[in-house]
Amino acid sequence: FDDLYQKVYTEKQTALGQSFDRIHSVERAKKAGSIHDIITVSELRPYVVSSVDEGIRAYLESLESIEKKSECMPVNSPSH
Repeated sequence: FDDLYQKVYTEKQTALGQSFDRIHSVERAKKAGSIHDIITVSELRPYVVSSVDEGIRAYLESLESIEKKSECMPVNSPSH
């Protein structure tokens, strides 16, 4: 019984996987908006470096914006 069960289970899992693969693809995911870009292996490192640089730049700009806002805010001196 165990052998038969395992054989049928494997066949059903394979059929399910094939059905999934027919429906889902990277191209479909991009069209649906689930992913931003499709890149090749050779593009991976430059893509990651560029993304990290953009993130660092945006973070530093946000810090500068916060600093400028805090410079413009009046400081309340403590009352005695």
